[in-house]
Parts: sequence; structure tokens; C-alpha cells
Amino acid sequence: MPGDSNQKGVKTVQTMLASKKPGAKESSQEKPPKQNKRTHSDVADESLECTDSMTSIQSTLSEIKKALQETVTKDDLSSAIHCLVQQKDLKDIVTNIVKQLLLTFEKNLSEKVEAKVRKTTGKLQDQLDFLMIDNENLRERVRAKDKSIEKLEEQVSDNNNRAIEAIKLGNSIVESITSECLITQKGLIKY
Repeated sequence: MPGDSNQKGVKTVQTMLASKKPGAKESSQEKPPKQNKRTHSDVADESLECTDSMTSIQSTLSEIKKALQETVTKDDLSSAIHCLVQQKDLKDIVTNIVKQLLLTFEKNLSEKVEAKVRKTTGKLQDQLDFLMIDNENLRERVRAKDKSIEKLEEQVSDNNNRAIEAIKLGNSIVESITSECLITQKGLIKY
């Protein structure tokens, strides 16, 4: 039979692992029964079966090798961890780059806004100065007009006073003429 290893002097795993009774001797253990001699055909059959078994074992070993090649190794894990560390580092680097870009953008934007504010403030200051000069010129013109108006009011007042005096004088002249005419009419004095 193939795989029989119960030949004389050869111990099987079962016989070696069989529990030994305390106080029992090895010689008292049961000996395996003797087997008959094998024929050439039995040996040939066994050798064919061994060849088939070897082929089967070799193919199984090849499959195991292929499976082991496809499994994750320590080197694969190390490189993956290294890549993960690099990704973490990349994340930190990208975060720092984005922060720097934002700071630069903010600084540039701030500078541009400040420049625009300065430019606009300068223009507004120029316009304000121009308006102040215009306003001062207008005040001078108003003062000059006020003086002219005061002079005209004085002249009008003076003219009014003269007109009143002239009217009074004219009235007194008219009265004196009228009284002379009246006297003349009465025949007292003739012209």
C-alpha cells in the first residue's frame, strides 16, 4: 500500500505519540503487525502515485508562491507608510503654500487698496483745495459787492435826502411863487 510506513523497525507518528502508561516499558508496547512483501506491481503503482503526488505538490507550491508574490510584503507596507508620510508632508507643504499665497494676496490687495485710497484722497484734496480757493474768491467778490451795495445805499440815501431837500426847496419855491402870484393877482405887485 502506498504510504505504509509500518515496516519493521520504523515507528509511526501515532506510535511515537501514543500515551505511555506509567511504569510501562517500551518492550511491553504493542508491536505493529508484520506486512507481507510487496510485489513489483505494488511498487510500480506506489511510484506512479508518488510521482502524481509530487506533481500535485509542485503545482500547489507554485500556486502558493504566486499567491505569496501577490500578498502584501513588509517592503510594500514600508513604502506605503513612506508614501503616506510623504502625503502628510505634502499636505503640510500645500497648506503652507496656500497660507503664503493668501498672505501675499492679502498684502498685494492691501497695498493696491492703500495706493487707490492715497490716489483718491489726493484727488479729493486737490478738489477741496480748488473749492476752498473758489470759495475764498467768491467771498471776496461778495465782500466787494457788499461794499458796492453799501456805497449805492449811501448814494441812494444821500440822493433820497437831496430829493427830499429838493422837494422841500421846490415846495418852498412853489409856495413863495404861489404867494407872489396871489399877491400879484390881488394887484398889489406886478411883475
